[in-house]
Amino acid sequence: MCSNLFLREQSIDNIGQRYNLTGSSEFAVLGEAFTWTCDMFVPPGYTSNAVKFFRDNKLCVVIANTNAACATQRDNCGYSYKCVSESVFSLTIPAENMTEYENGSKWRCDYVVNVAGNASPQIVLNIAIDVHNVSLIPSDKPLTISEHKLIEVLCEVNRNAFPAPLITWYLDSSIITAIEGSHETSITLVGNRTDNMKTLLCTASNMNKTVNASTTLNVEYPPIVNALSNQNTIEGGDLTVNCTATPGNPSATTFYWTKVDNQGFRQNGAILQLYNTQRTSSGTYKCTAENNYSNGKKGTHSLLMVIDVLYPPVVNALSNQNTIEGGDLTVNCTATPGNPSATTFYWTKVDNQGFRQNGAILQLYNTQRTSSGTYRCTAENNYSNKEKGMHSQSMVIDVLYPPVVNALSNQNTIEGGGLTVNCTATPGDPSATTFYWTKVDNQGFRQNGAILQLYNIQRTSSGTYRCTAENNFSNKEKGMHSRSMVINVLYPPTVNALSRQDMIEGGNLSVDCLATPGNPSSTTFYWTKEDDPEFRQKGSIIQLYTIQRNSSGTFRCTAENLYYDEERGIHSQSMVVNVQYPPVVNVLSNQNIIEGGDLTVNCTATPGNPSATTFYWTKVNNPEFRQNGSTLQLYNTQRTSSGTYKCTAENIFMNGERGTDSQSFVASVRYTSDPGVAVVAGSVGRTITVIVIVIITVILVYRRYHSHSEQQKKDKNKIVTTNEDTSNYTTLEGHESRERNEYDKLEKSKATNRYADILSTENKEKNTVTYENLQRPVDAKVTEYYNLQNMDGECVFKISSKEPGGHFYENTFL
Repeated sequence: MCSNLFLREQSIDNIGQRYNLTGSSEFAVLGEAFTWTCDMFVPPGYTSNAVKFFRDNKLCVVIANTNAACATQRDNCGYSYKCVSESVFSLTIPAENMTEYENGSKWRCDYVVNVAGNASPQIVLNIAIDVHNVSLIPSDKPLTISEHKLIEVLCEVNRNAFPAPLITWYLDSSIITAIEGSHETSITLVGNRTDNMKTLLCTASNMNKTVNASTTLNVEYPPIVNALSNQNTIEGGDLTVNCTATPGNPSATTFYWTKVDNQGFRQNGAILQLYNTQRTSSGTYKCTAENNYSNGKKGTHSLLMVIDVLYPPVVNALSNQNTIEGGDLTVNCTATPGNPSATTFYWTKVDNQGFRQNGAILQLYNTQRTSSGTYRCTAENNYSNKEKGMHSQSMVIDVLYPPVVNALSNQNTIEGGGLTVNCTATPGDPSATTFYWTKVDNQGFRQNGAILQLYNIQRTSSGTYRCTAENNFSNKEKGMHSRSMVINVLYPPTVNALSRQDMIEGGNLSVDCLATPGNPSSTTFYWTKEDDPEFRQKGSIIQLYTIQRNSSGTFRCTAENLYYDEERGIHSQSMVVNVQYPPVVNVLSNQNIIEGGDLTVNCTATPGNPSATTFYWTKVNNPEFRQNGSTLQLYNTQRTSSGTYKCTAENIFMNGERGTDSQSFVASVRYTSDPGVAVVAGSVGRTITVIVIVIITVILVYRRYHSHSEQQKKDKNKIVTTNEDTSNYTTLEGHESRERNEYDKLEKSKATNRYADILSTENKEKNTVTYENLQRPVDAKVTEYYNLQNMDGECVFKISSKEPGGHFYENTFL
């Protein structure tokens, strides 16, 4: 029970005591209700049992227990509340509200009046979330690292895990480190060949659940060249030195020899072979063993070996140098030592007499195009006679610089169109310039030439394109400069495929049209109907209420966005709406039939949708009567066959329901006791038979007298024939007069002693004679009345009978 609670807040100096605020569990669980319970007491001088709940220091609600009733006031949170007892109150966060929004919220309960100290400590609501995802970055398996190189490996745990997990690193079974209360941690590994093929494992655990991620270390390290001995050789002799090495990882090893003071010297293979050594062959030789790492780099190790040939100093040939503008250039000038071997070097520039650098190494910093020119290296030694021996070599330095690409403009284009952009540049040195285009996010895209041509451009063509202009430096390097531009491909939204809708007539249809946004992403929708040009509904949702069969057809959802210059991007999908409805049974006519006859009635219907139609017949007051099929067939009908028959046509909708329609007709079976049929009953016995024959004879005589002319034309004899089986009944073949051409028959019923039919075919034309049925038990007592009248010039003879049961019958003869 909730009601308004009015309390006057006071503040007095009182030490107060702590209230106890407890949660229903240590941690809350997402999607499950959580209850705070506040155990309070009433401070001295106060009488109200009431507390205030605070969330994040904001008043949530005031709850009071007044007169055994629980009341709330200032409900700002919308949670549920309860007075557990006189001094215990609870606040429940419903399951639907227990989301990550509640995680970390701070709660406390205070006495309703601000009395110092009468409050609970503030408690943080924590939601427990298991560790469920641990990943290593990089995620390579195996993780390849070069020896002596550093690599940082990051272990990440799902950020919402709480409590923050314990993360432990292992190398094989050895713990590297463990960090508690973190969602990520990293370690730095140093490539060490002893750690090759070991397993690096990161485990994270909280709430007694552990998840891990691991990889295998693949430490790549170079081979180790075995020690080489210095070699002395006599000028003109041959020298062979074999270089060996301990394999690294990968183990495939290649060797080559170089000469420290001769950059042009290189011999491939483990064996160094020098034939007919000359003084120029003196120097330090290096054997290098190398293997290929998976990153394309090489692992190398080398050892030096000195070959000393005694000869006069000779400066080794210098190679011309090409350097890129702005870079540094270092050229080492070497000489074949003479005897003595002590040698000094210096550099000069041919076109600048003031230029000189002492030493074998020429160093040029931040080279500019003006640094190009011819440089000379001179080597000299001091002979014992204080003369100098010297030798020099020249080299040309060409400072190369790249072309500069001119600024490019960003491009907007419509999907399916073409785009041509021309890239121009200021030439560099060398001036021959080539161009090519690349796409920043597509390494496989490249177009050579200054003109970028994109045909039938697609949305995937959007992105940043870079034009690069380059020239070829003589050292096979390239000078290059590039600029970027953004191509923004505008394209329409893409309407998602729509499903066929099968509806039952009278229902409502609501279909939401969804589309993948185009560029621009702002999208509008409208619906049309293919066979109804006036039909249009704006918006993504088509709504058809009380749907009719004429609503069937193809509907189209169109999504469009607006390009620049009022052009629009359009895409549509069609949806077939198939309205299903029952068949319609055609009207049935009432049927009259004589008892004992057969009745066949065919039921037809206008097909529904689906058109496949089944029929069945029922009788209104006979639940057990049912005939399947469109044709009702009743054989040997009895008076009990009379009644209302119903034809039902049905089809089956897609959802399994049935569509039905029905029509009824009344079947009336005529029989002798029916008041609508005139029945003449006679007495049983020969007496009655004779009387009837006499009466008929009188009638025929009268008619012949009245129609003398007709009688002359159509004079016929009366024939009385006795039935072979019995003499009680007679057949009368009467005289025909005027247009009457019908005769009465009196026959005995096969199964009973009853007078049977006097039957004639009905004819609705004028002057038609109708003879009715006679049927009466033989032993019945009958009172008969006779009457002879003249009606419209005709002689009418009536026989009236009354049976003991009170039934009255009348038969008329003309």
